[in-house]
Amino acid sequence: MAVHGGPGIITDGLVLCLDKYDEDSYAGEPTTNTLDSPLDIANLTYWGRGNNAAQSSWSTGHPDPFGGTNATLFSSDADAGYPHIRQYGITNSTNSWTFSAWMKTVSGATTIELTCFRASPWAGNFGVNGYLTLTSSWQRFQITGTPVDSSWGTFHIIRHGSVAPAMSYLVAYPQAEENSHVTKFVDGSRSATDGWKDLSGNGNHADLTSLTYTTTSIPGTPRGGTPSSPVRGHYRNDFSFNGSSDYVSIPDSSDWNIGTGDFALEMWINPDSVGNQALFNHYQGSNVDLRMIHHSSLGLLFYVNNTTYPTNGQNAVTLTANAWHHIVITRVGGKNLKYYLDNTVVAEDANFTTNIQDYSGALEIGRTEQSSYFDGEIAITRFYVGRGLTTSEVSQHFNAHRGRFGL
Repeated sequence: MAVHGGPGIITDGLVLCLDKYDEDSYAGEPTTNTLDSPLDIANLTYWGRGNNAAQSSWSTGHPDPFGGTNATLFSSDADAGYPHIRQYGITNSTNSWTFSAWMKTVSGATTIELTCFRASPWAGNFGVNGYLTLTSSWQRFQITGTPVDSSWGTFHIIRHGSVAPAMSYLVAYPQAEENSHVTKFVDGSRSATDGWKDLSGNGNHADLTSLTYTTTSIPGTPRGGTPSSPVRGHYRNDFSFNGSSDYVSIPDSSDWNIGTGDFALEMWINPDSVGNQALFNHYQGSNVDLRMIHHSSLGLLFYVNNTTYPTNGQNAVTLTANAWHHIVITRVGGKNLKYYLDNTVVAEDANFTTNIQDYSGALEIGRTEQSSYFDGEIAITRFYVGRGLTTSEVSQHFNAHRGRFGL
């Protein structure tokens, strides 16, 4: 079984994720980064300066290693006392952590310490064995280690020396990650209009029609100047659907042939309204399709050839507008059909043995019957054929991402 996107995430089948644990699934920098404001180290809301570093000048918008302008220039006078830049509240567990940054001098060479300290009271966590030598060429420096305890740790870049000489150097793309989620470095060159990647490895990539990609920064507690009870920020990435023309389309594949076997459809969605909403459709023709919608009065409905399931009179509760929801519909054991909404079973059918035919049309997200559309945001879609999701697996998936969506 493939595991991707953090502990307990199953990726057999189709997986279309703007997934913060996979660098191939979204544009821009890795969202596993636990640093706030990583592209603007001059932002003193999140970054601090210490040991006379305030005598230095900072400026942003300088050329970075990949042709962008995301580097910050740090120009310091000759100074005593290890001038440094820092961000509080990065680590909060005794798991291993990895810190990295791209750095270079404007000219000449200098020595730097890249390290993690335990904050308040101060104690060493881990850092470089010796000191890093910066030159006028870009280098990526990385350290990995385990904090001494679960207290908040602090990421430091320190000019080394009891009397540091005057020096100008550039820092770009600082990154902090729990080791179980470390990604390879991404240079930010991915286009917002690139297709949605199938992360299962089965190659069923999606085409985007009129979609808007958004990256939302969810800031943590300002921690540039104080280590007290910081709350780590994060990023949320999603696609915004306009309700009239936006949708995702995946060419037909034999991978979608469910038959009488198990399956699961999982989505993270944020509807702009609780009216009729098109969610998912494998379409062949009028009333010959597999689809899931949200009905303005009946709630979540699952259709097979225009027959709704479950058939025992139960309907899932309706969604809340402008709020993120985790939706799963799954068949396990060839007959047990369950709806989950936000990790709770809201409807079920213990005898759903329907043979779901192999439809010949495209699989679409955000549009049903080629005429109805979704209005809101979708961040993750997973479609499994040949396996369902158990209650414990649904819970694993929900808990892995709930913090990202404010649940």
